Amino acid sequence: MWAVGKTAHGQPGPLANCESVAKVEVWTHWPDPACMDFSDTLAALRAAGPVYRASGMWSCFNHNVMDLFGFADYLAKMHTHPAVVEAVTERVCQFYEQTNDRFFALAGNEVDAFFFGNDFGTQQECICSQKSFDRFVLPWLGRFTAQ
Repeated sequence: MWAVGKTAHGQPGPLANCESVAKVEVWTHWPDPACMDFSDTLAALRAAGPVYRASGMWSCFNHNVMDLFGFADYLAKMHTHPAVVEAVTERVCQFYEQTNDRFFALAGNEVDAFFFGNDFGTQQECICSQKSFDRFVLPWLGRFTAQ
């Protein structure tokens, strides 16, 4: 969906060489939330019966941003081009926010809680510094969990 086309996590992503917010804005591969079809998910939720139903789009925004840049480029750009990282994160997160808003409006009372996931760390520590996490990740993590 993100036109990453990578075969390994260590590879640079399609935005690895992006150094301006203007280039982020004109990139043509941003997905459209209106194109998402929730028919199968909504049918499964309605057929689930009287059980606790956590649902929603996975919203793995940190993974997506990391893949769009490539792991090393993502970490480097947090320091060298922070506005670019913020712009890409904004575009990715807006997609998930708008898509989930559409989904939950259609699902109505069929969903009890929003379920989503992300990896923010390794077995040893956070993937990025606390300062970078607070700037690039935490605001959107807060928005997703506050809804």
